[in-house]
Amino acid sequence: MPDNIIDINIKYNTLKGINTWRKLYLKLISSFNVDSVIEFGSGDPAFLFEVSKVAKDVCGIDANHKLEKMYKEKGIDFHCIDLNSAENLDVNRKFDIAICSDVFEHVLYPINTLNLIKSVLNNEGYLLSHVPNEYGFFRTMKIMLGKSETVYWHKCEEWENPHLRNFTDIGFEKFLKTNFKYNLKIDDMNYRRSLRTLSYIGVKIPYCFLTGPTYISTNNASSYDRAIKIKKEIMSKNLFKPNIWADN
Repeated sequence: MPDNIIDINIKYNTLKGINTWRKLYLKLISSFNVDSVIEFGSGDPAFLFEVSKVAKDVCGIDANHKLEKMYKEKGIDFHCIDLNSAENLDVNRKFDIAICSDVFEHVLYPINTLNLIKSVLNNEGYLLSHVPNEYGFFRTMKIMLGKSETVYWHKCEEWENPHLRNFTDIGFEKFLKTNFKYNLKIDDMNYRRSLRTLSYIGVKIPYCFLTGPTYISTNNASSYDRAIKIKKEIMSKNLFKPNIWADN
């Protein structure tokens, strides 16, 4: 059995590549036309390598020291930081966008990580964040009927589950508001076509059928208005396509 939280996360989590959420983040980053991006819990450098094609200053943060060589080979700034501790991140600069996706559920004190993220963003900066929905209807029903364990995504026992926090959409938005005044919900940008269409005509999709809360957060009113505009533009172009990245 692994000795600590970091070891458990390294053992039971595959390195993040360019999955569906990161494809959406790439589209958003390109639309915002920013110069600097930092990712917390960055995993595999493949995503930030793609980001580096549109942003000049790119930085990865992860507790897995084995990633240092991979980032160095890609020419990407990397800092090995344990987000479970109260370490300060000394990068000596501010960023336009911070990304923290599928991370908050893994750390002992998520609020410390959120505080750290806010500290490295400039005044007009954005946080793109996501946590998984562990209350899916069919999965939850199996647990309630005694037919399933609570571990959904990892091949481990319940007592070794690397998810230390189980967020709801209500709770996650409340959590974000501790540091960010404006929070734009964007998980509807990742709906499959049928749900996207229903949402467009005003049907509220129950949380138990969604993949997890996803937000663009900022403390600047003008940045928030810009985020709303960009979201509308992307959504209007992709409403009837099979997925939001059909034209990529």
